[in-house]
Amino acid sequence: MDLQSFELLFQQIDSLWIAPEIKKRQISEKLPVDFKIHRCLIKLPKGIAPIIEFNEEINLQAEFEAAPNENIQAGNLVYLHQIKKIKNVKAPIINDTRVAFVFLYWNNTQYDVIFDFTPNIPDDIIAKEQKEIWKYGEVIGESFQKILSENTIAIQLQNYELFNTIWFCGQLLPSFPIHYQKLLLK
Repeated sequence: MDLQSFELLFQQIDSLWIAPEIKKRQISEKLPVDFKIHRCLIKLPKGIAPIIEFNEEINLQAEFEAAPNENIQAGNLVYLHQIKKIKNVKAPIINDTRVAFVFLYWNNTQYDVIFDFTPNIPDDIIAKEQKEIWKYGEVIGESFQKILSENTIAIQLQNYELFNTIWFCGQLLPSFPIHYQKLLLK
């Protein structure tokens, strides 16, 4: 996609969903003063108003590889040091049904956009079997993996003086819960 097409796509996403949602939140005073969009998931279920989620509001199920010697139980909080790698992210679902979506995220230089409207395309245009194929899980998983890596770097930078006084090792990272997504073992 060339730059002009991407800019047009982003303008349409902004004018259709993002700007109205931000305005609604500003009016209801539910938008933090320092609000910035790092990630945005726009769920587009059939017959229901779009659902727009920003940053930590995004709640997708992910499959990940646990770090060595970590025994993670379903339903428990997962900490940064317990994850070796996020492998895959499951499709957005509402009421047990996969929904069309637009997902955009900041990659430190620009916004990347992933979208899939196939769940909303009539069955006579695309066979139901084709609509069930989910091919974006690894790409979205990679974006969340980058977020984890960035969190790791941010922790190191916040604790720069401490890390300069002791030998650095990955296990010295403080533990904090990951609240922006549910993580599931495969």
